[in-house]
Amino acid sequence: MRKNSGVELEKLSVTIPMKVGEDDKLFGSVTSQMIADALKEKGFTVDKRTIELEEPIKTLGIFEVPVKLHTKVSAKAKVWSSGNDLSVFLFYT
Repeated sequence: MRKNSGVELEKLSVTIPMKVGEDDKLFGSVTSQMIADALKEKGFTVDKRTIELEEPIKTLGIFEVPVKLHTKVSAKAKVWSSGNDLSVFLFYT
């Protein structure tokens, strides 16, 4: 993880492209591994086990996903989708 990562995570956004079917349901689902991979592409190494996704995301909408960066440091990932893209925005808390 980068130094000062909490401050940098406030500004970070990544996009995970997903296809959307009828009734705004995704083909497949967004998993913690996919979120971790997208963050890694931006230079943030996060273990998928620290992304506290209760269950894979399967529909369009806005989701807050906690990410445990350290025992005393966490961030919230706001995950939302629009059309064929699923965006992930992380906010330091």
